[in-house]
Parts: sequence; structure tokens; C-alpha cells
Amino acid sequence: MNALANSQMEELKKYIDQSGLPDNAERHMILLTATPHSGDELAFNRLLSLLDKAFDGALPDDEPSRARLARHYVQRRRIDITGKDWGEDRVFPRHETAEATYRLGLEHGAFHDAVLDYCLDVVEGAGADENRRRLAFWGTLALMRCVGSPPAAALSALRNRFAADSDRLGEQVFDEDGEDEDAVDVQPAAGLDDNDPLVRLIRQAEQLTTAPDPKLDALRAELKPLVEKGANPVVFCRFIATAEHVGQVLRKAFPKLRIEVVTGALTAEERRDRVEGMADAGQRLLVATDCLSEGINLQALFDTVVHYDLSWNPTRHQQREGRVDRFGQPKDLVRSILLYSPDSAIDGAVLDVILRKADAIRKATGVTVPLPEERGAVTGALMNAVLLRKGGSGRQRQLTFDFGEDTRAMETRWRDAEEGEKRSRARFAQNAIKPEESGARVEALARAARRCQGGAAHSAERGFARLNAPLESANGGAVKAHLAHLPAALGERLEGRGFSGTLRATFTEPATARTELLNRSHPIVATLADYLLEASLDRTTVELPLGRAGAWPPSNGV
Repeated sequence: MNALANSQMEELKKYIDQSGLPDNAERHMILLTATPHSGDELAFNRLLSLLDKAFDGALPDDEPSRARLARHYVQRRRIDITGKDWGEDRVFPRHETAEATYRLGLEHGAFHDAVLDYCLDVVEGAGADENRRRLAFWGTLALMRCVGSPPAAALSALRNRFAADSDRLGEQVFDEDGEDEDAVDVQPAAGLDDNDPLVRLIRQAEQLTTAPDPKLDALRAELKPLVEKGANPVVFCRFIATAEHVGQVLRKAFPKLRIEVVTGALTAEERRDRVEGMADAGQRLLVATDCLSEGINLQALFDTVVHYDLSWNPTRHQQREGRVDRFGQPKDLVRSILLYSPDSAIDGAVLDVILRKADAIRKATGVTVPLPEERGAVTGALMNAVLLRKGGSGRQRQLTFDFGEDTRAMETRWRDAEEGEKRSRARFAQNAIKPEESGARVEALARAARRCQGGAAHSAERGFARLNAPLESANGGAVKAHLAHLPAALGERLEGRGFSGTLRATFTEPATARTELLNRSHPIVATLADYLLEASLDRTTVELPLGRAGAWPPSNGV
């Protein structure tokens, strides 16, 4: 819900306002989301205004407002389900995280240093003008991001440099969570002046495009034992050029695997089709940019996530892993691997300033917090961390700007974020529901659901058989439904709802990709039931007459 686009939000608000729901305290509405809070308070308040119009706009940060919000808002984390109170360890897989490092080598290390020296020269030459300094910060960080990917990405950024809009550069540098589901995965222009002396850097990048790539070598080494154990990995990259290059290399390294590349160069429908088209492969590997970190579930087909490029937004990391580590994952164990180089001042700065701090807060609170909204402090803290790391290698640069204050400001913001999450947890946690009080009720509902699903399976199987189109057993406990064998009138109804030909189905959860879960409310089951009811009242509907007698046992057992 928190990722709704503006147009979707307006349509939803219009519908709910017309219904009068927020004005009628006797009616109830539940809004559910599995998406972590993006940090956009105004967008969050707009969602809350669907329940109470008083929440539309900036809420005062006072006790009465927080108490009022607590009547409407409940935060329920995975740890609340799997913790000691509820002990539900069956619905989620176990998640193992690991870090994998690689050495840059002489050629790639020299290129990294040359790019950083150039970037620091640009920052130092920006002078005191605030706009020039801001553009220099964003532009150099954008270029630094590209250096962490294959040299082709940096080469593209160097060649396509131009004076870019600094606000837009900021969004791309820090992997912003916009209201648009499409993450920007085109390598940004460096935002630098055309007269800057970049010829030497371009030549270095060109030479490296044909040299062995230590990062790709490390990726192959990490994937090899996993693939041999039967894993189905997703490799997340930052840029389109990176993903396509990595895909080409991995196809040669693992020729027996079905390997696809999905980036923002494809439409949303093309991305979904390409992913679902891998379902029939015995073993598969997907290379993707962050256009797949939201919107498409991958748990039925994949069980491992590799962060080939570090995201500079901790929420993006959680979203990447959340595509695989989620309800419905058939494997008991999922893995995630963070790939970085300790030789890279950029990787080290991002890890120290952003990712490790956010991870520590997540472990303490169970929630991944977004980047602080004040990006100036983030930029300065990153620059300071880069300078310190370059200094540690004997190549220290003393700039006219002191970024130490920004580093201290970032530390304060992270501490505030952690304390804020702890306070939020104390107020909005779902503590009122106790396992010992609700256990019996939950079990009764579960039994009813199982009976209901068993009845749906029995009715569907009997219905298909009665209409001379019996379900055919398939592997994995699934069945094949041959809709073309059904009477023409029923087939036309199903086709009108998007179902035709032969489809793979199951009556038990979880359903894998390209497998329909036929429960009581599924369109196929519902349409079949309607058709059989009509046929029992009109013997001319089908050639095989159906009886009209029925029996219902009394609820009191008499």
C-alpha cells in the first residue's frame, strides 16, 4: 500500500470517499501491506487518511496524536510471528546471510584510485558556490557508483557526461523508493562539465573492458558451489549495462542453467513473462536490476539472492531479499550474499556509513529503517569515509571542506532512527492478542479452512469428471485441467475470464509459478459450480443430465 502511485492513490481515495467509510464509525476497513515503510511520512499519512481524514497532512508529533494513531495502526513484524510467543516456524524459511570479498588487483585498483582522485579534484574545485558544490557532490558520487560495476558502466558514465539536474542525480545515487515501481537502473551521467580532462580515465576504462574482471571472477566462484547443490540464484545489479554483461558471462560459465536477464529496458509485462517463462527449467539463474526488487514475487522459482552491486539504500537490500525470502517459499533455507571489495574505498564507505548502521538497527528493532531524509549529511559522511579510506592506503587528500561534521550528524540521525523505531514498536506492536487466548479460535478457523478447501477440491474433481473432462495427475502433486474438453458454453465463460487450453493446477498451498491454486473462490471453481447448478435445473444445457436432489445433515447431529 505504501508504494501506490499517485494515480492509484487518487482513485482509491475517490472510491472510499464516495463510500463514506471514513465518516461512518460503525463500518470497518482493513488496509494491509507487506511493504516496509519507505520513510515518506506524507505518503503514509495519506494512506491513514483513508481511515480518518484528520490524518491527511503533517501529523503533530505529540502524545495525543500518537495515541490516536495507535487506535488505527498496527505494526506486525516477522519476528512477531516466529518469536517465542507464537513460535510459528513453518511458514517462513530460514535465512542465512554471508559476505563475499574479492581483491581489486593492480589495474582495477589503479582505475578506482584515478577516478576518486578526479572526483575529489572536482569537489575541491567547486568553490564556495552552494549550487556548484551540490552538483559536484551528486555528480562525483554518481560516477563513484559506476566504478563499482564492470568498467563498461563507468565508461558509459564518463563518455556521456553532461550537466545534469542535481535533484534527479540524488534520486539515482541513493536508490530512492519512489511512488513508481520502476527503479531507475540506467547508469547516470556524471553531471560534469564537458571541458573536464577525462580522456585518461576513458582510456583506462576502455582497456579494463577487455581485461579479466576480479568482481566477475568472485561472482562465478560464489555461484559454483551453490549451483552444484541445486540452488536457483537471483543476482541483483545496479545498472542495465552491468546486468546484461553479467548475464553474458554467466551463460558461458553455467551453460546447463536457464539464465535470463531482466532490466528496466523491458516493460512490466515483459519482465513478468520472462520470469514466469523460467518455470519449466530444471534449474535457473536470474540476473536483474532493482526493477524486480518490488512487484514480482520470486519465491516459487528462486532461493538465493546475490547482491552483485551494493545498493546505497538499505530498504532496497531488504526488498531484494524479500522477493525470495517470503511466505510461499518452498525451500526450508534461503541464502543471501553481499559481494564487495575491501580494497574499494567506495564499497567501504557505503558499508560503514549506510548499510552496517541500518543492519544494526534492523537487528535491534526488527525493522529496516530508510535513509535519513537529509541527504546533505549522507553525502558529506560518504565523502569523509572515502577520504579516510584513501588516507589509510597512503594516498590521503586534504580538501578545503571538512566533512567531519556531516559524519557526526549522520551518527546522530541513525541513533534517532533507532530510538524512533523502538518507541514506535512499543506503541504500535500487536501485543493485545495473546497466543493462549486466541490459539483455540485460530485452530478452529484453520480446521474450517481445511474442510472448505477439501470440499472445493472434491467438487472440482467430480465436476470435471461429470463433464467428461477429468483432471489429469501431474508431478509435484498438481493436476492438469483440460478446459478445451469442457462443454462449449462453459469453455466460453472460462475463456472470458482469461482461462483456456490446458492449465496446471493444485488444491494445496503453496502453489508454484504457473500453477493455479483452485480454492473455493477461484474463478474456475466458481464458474464450474454455477454451470452445474444451472445444468441441474435445465436438462437441455448439457447432454448428460444432472440430478436435482440434495441432502444436508442437521447441525445439531440429530
